Amino acid sequence: MARYAIINEERAVMRNEYDVFNNDITMRFQKLREKYSFFNQEANVSGPESTGPEVVKKEPEKEIVYIPPFQGRWKEGNEKITLEA
Repeated sequence: MARYAIINEERAVMRNEYDVFNNDITMRFQKLREKYSFFNQEANVSGPESTGPEVVKKEPEKEIVYIPPFQGRWKEGNEKITLEA
């Protein structure tokens, strides 16, 4: 039982050290936020006009033509197999 009591005490000490460390880091970040207020500002994303996705025109889809590898001479001639995109 004494062994478990020692372990519990060590855990309590470690938790306290962790809490102190965590609070210290949190306070440092808060001070930095106060000092450098631009961290709190939202980004103003306004670029040049006519650069948004609504301006980009989609190119018409091109027909994809599949030509199988050479398989000797075909009886019906060379045919192209077209696949829909």
